[in-house]
Amino acid sequence: MLNEIDRLEKSLISLAADEQVHDEVTLRLRSLLSRLDGKSEQAEQEAIADAVQSASDDELFDLLDDQLETP
Repeated sequence: MLNEIDRLEKSLISLAADEQVHDEVTLRLRSLLSRLDGKSEQAEQEAIADAVQSASDDELFDLLDDQLETP
């Protein structure tokens, strides 16, 4: 498991230059960490709300496009 986390860390570092991907990954990782830490759903929603509030308009539209994409 720790080896997989190391591999993920290396991959994430290489994505740092792509702001859109960085923001989406950050949002998902915060959500995952919240679940692993056993935080309440409210705390998770607050973390997501904070991430959304700090995102630019373009980032929000890109995130919506990705989430609403149909197969």
